[in-house]
Amino acid sequence: MKDIKIGIITVQKTVNYGGMLQAFSSYKVMSCHGKCELIDYENKHVKKNLSLIRIDFSLRGILRAFKDILRVIPKKRAINRFKIFFNQIEYSPIVTSETLGSLSGRYDYLISGSDQIWNPTCVTPDGTLDKTYLLSFDDKAVKVSYASSMGSYQPENSYLEEMKNELSKFKSISVREADMVEKLKPLRLSMEHVVDPTLLLTAEEWLEYTGNSCVSKNKENKRIVTYFLKKTELTAKTVKAVKDLTNNIVRAITLDVDPGKYVDEHLNDIGPSEFIREFYESDFIVTDSFHGVVFALIFRKPFLAVSHGYNINRIESLLSSIGSESRIITDENALSNVQILQDIANYNELERLVSRSHSFIKKSFS
Repeated sequence: MKDIKIGIITVQKTVNYGGMLQAFSSYKVMSCHGKCELIDYENKHVKKNLSLIRIDFSLRGILRAFKDILRVIPKKRAINRFKIFFNQIEYSPIVTSETLGSLSGRYDYLISGSDQIWNPTCVTPDGTLDKTYLLSFDDKAVKVSYASSMGSYQPENSYLEEMKNELSKFKSISVREADMVEKLKPLRLSMEHVVDPTLLLTAEEWLEYTGNSCVSKNKENKRIVTYFLKKTELTAKTVKAVKDLTNNIVRAITLDVDPGKYVDEHLNDIGPSEFIREFYESDFIVTDSFHGVVFALIFRKPFLAVSHGYNINRIESLLSSIGSESRIITDENALSNVQILQDIANYNELERLVSRSHSFIKKSFS
């Protein structure tokens, strides 16, 4: 099996912790089954995140560019750390939508996933389907989807029809969220629900692969680590509640200029390896990010997941599958329940899901 050639198409080379770490874990896991590389697909919509100052002449784009100017020095350090992390991965030659056909016949197996590659709002500027993530560029390789996602996107019938035309050519299909199996039922194709690839690596493997295996957990102060994609009054009140209860310092992971309320230390220039170390060394995690929850689970950390009332399906799907929905904070009333800070996730069920996901991959290569 080691002689087979595997190509993975996913979101990669982006300044996004979750996106980059899922790409890395996909590469590591699939490399156990053959010679693997990530397809270096130059998606301009995704690539713009690597720009030091993003230029877009809309009102939102001008505000974003202004923020980029204010944080240009720490952001430059962060981008450099992301680029160092990229270098641990084998890549194909760079291809665009026009030159993807040059890869036809290069691989025995093609893997699509994971991440929100089937969510058009994440991978295209105009909300259209990018068939690259459905492996439409090659009809010679065996095609497999692993933990592909469309997030909270609700596909229309025309979108589903386009998907069916391509997915019917796949040997096996798996998706990351349980509700996505329901969304894609009209396709009448067999598919499985699996875990995000980041969960397929153990805590020890993550520490080894990111150069953190020798990091000591004997630190001076106990700490709460926060990682928010969006800061609101509810995220601030959740941080305050945990800080008041534990009396721990708060370290905020964010590339934003504003670290948020109740923060003692602003981590605004770290890369993926440092991100892993912060989660490993934390004593409590507060996040609204799917991958923030994932790494809290990997390192067996107590955590709270703040819901903004939308885009929560990824977190809900994961936590409901292991009976830990109580960790989701939907309003201030939930913060009065101190018990949620002491609940322990059902790690036995998580391990069962991880094992089942490994079995799906092994079966796909048989």
